[in-house]
Amino acid sequence: LVCTLADGSLRPLIASGEPRHDPLNGQLLGFRGLARDLATRSRTEELFHLEHEVARALADADGIESGLQAAIARICCAEDWPCGEFWGVDENQQWLRFVAGWDRLDEQSRAHILAARPATFARGMGLAGHAWQEVRAIWTGDVHNDPRLLRKDMAQASDLRSAFVFPAQADGSVAGVFAFWSQHERPPDARLMAATEALGRQVAQFLRRREAEA
Repeated sequence: LVCTLADGSLRPLIASGEPRHDPLNGQLLGFRGLARDLATRSRTEELFHLEHEVARALADADGIESGLQAAIARICCAEDWPCGEFWGVDENQQWLRFVAGWDRLDEQSRAHILAARPATFARGMGLAGHAWQEVRAIWTGDVHNDPRLLRKDMAQASDLRSAFVFPAQADGSVAGVFAFWSQHERPPDARLMAATEALGRQVAQFLRRREAEA
């Protein structure tokens, strides 16, 4: 079943129900039932699968950097982000420092991003610093005009247009911040932003376990 929305777009539905008849003459009056949005259900299933893929990547990892890199790769590939980073909170809870990354960028764009990774961010500095301070996911579809972006030269040289950042936290403690970049303008994805709570918690717990084992 396909439904046409007010804006003219089509939405696949799955419907179930039963006919209703007039109790006096048996004439068909209509149908009563439910229709479910397949697109919504499919998106929910995709994100649920992503959570499992990230959990598996972390469980199979040999160490912290390889685990983070594998988790970033899973998210990038599943959600079509060509570049991802993880910035960890240092021992003194003062700065975010680069820990791991993954990308499928061209060599020139990658070189500009690598050159910008020695940077550090305090709470409230840069997109990552804001996500750390506010303990929430941040999505910007136009990084060049976002005053929170500090690595503007990197974004310009690498032709980055959109960014998505979110904290990895568990039990009220932020272990670091993920940052994903795209060379296309991307509107916010509310479902993906909601899923970051579970994804971030998985990673924060992974880091806590590995640090305890060290």
